[in-house]
Amino acid sequence: MIRVGMSKSQVIRAWGEPSAKQITGHGEIWVWGGQNWKRMIPYAGPFMHVQTSKALFGTDGRVKDFRLTDKGDIMSEGEGYAGGFNAW
Repeated sequence: MIRVGMSKSQVIRAWGEPSAKQITGHGEIWVWGGQNWKRMIPYAGPFMHVQTSKALFGTDGRVKDFRLTDKGDIMSEGEGYAGGFNAW
């Protein structure tokens, strides 16, 4: 699990490279998603959830905040990043 205070290298070791990055006025945001493969599993519909994880890094390169967002079951609309960086 990502925790406040972790360095970027610690986060990469724990979660791998993010699927998206963006610099904002709040800091650098890294996003892990890419769970659309779950939508291809027959009969899994209401039992599997798609999640997106976001880490916000401060100017010191350490995690200031971490959020895990449940996008609902795999029968819901596909995940996307439109507006996804605006959580902070």
